[in-house]
Amino acid sequence: MTRESRLPFGLIPIAMAALVALTLPLPLRWSTLAMSAIACAALIGGGLRRARSLDTASAATLALSIVNAFVLGYAAYALMRPGVFGPVARLGYPLLVASGLRLEGGAWLVLLCGLVGLVPLAFNNPRHERRDREDQHTDHSI
Repeated sequence: MTRESRLPFGLIPIAMAALVALTLPLPLRWSTLAMSAIACAALIGGGLRRARSLDTASAATLALSIVNAFVLGYAAYALMRPGVFGPVARLGYPLLVASGLRLEGGAWLVLLCGLVGLVPLAFNNPRHERRDREDQHTDHSI
């Protein structure tokens, strides 16, 4: 992967918030659970590998990954024990049922995750912008 094709550091939390929003309505299957977990791990790895200190972008990435881990954890539990949360058909439903959030609460959860994803853009760190520009101009390819 070239440096030019990487996601800018400040946009990783937005991508993580989008992943949470896209994960909730997916069908409750092992394949979709695995796909979401791999995407979450890739975003966490990409974001935290580039973080040199705990700042707003890395904190938002961690917070959103914890939310996604809860969603995926409840989904895995529902797949291992069918019917424990009732007739759930979507990946996010087990968390929404177990927590009592239901669909209305799920909409608020997505909204709050989106706001957390936007926090690093509102409180951007010029050091990361400079590092992103330097990474784009430096070629580390072999």
